[in-house]
Amino acid sequence: MSKTELKPCPFCGAKPIVYAIGPHEHLIVDLPKFGGGYIVECALCNIGFSDETLEDALYAWNRRPNDDENS
Repeated sequence: MSKTELKPCPFCGAKPIVYAIGPHEHLIVDLPKFGGGYIVECALCNIGFSDETLEDALYAWNRRPNDDENS
């Protein structure tokens, strides 16, 4: 697991959880095969971000609207 410190939820302030989802097929609905990825999700309000790599999912979670203005 990455050592990136996660910011609290931007909506409710709760701590996020991180988990991996392995490759799988959807048998009930007609969706393409899922190659696997990572999800960062609020433990309280369930808002979340997902991506194929852990680093990209963590980056998406930690990004805030004014980040580009402060760089």
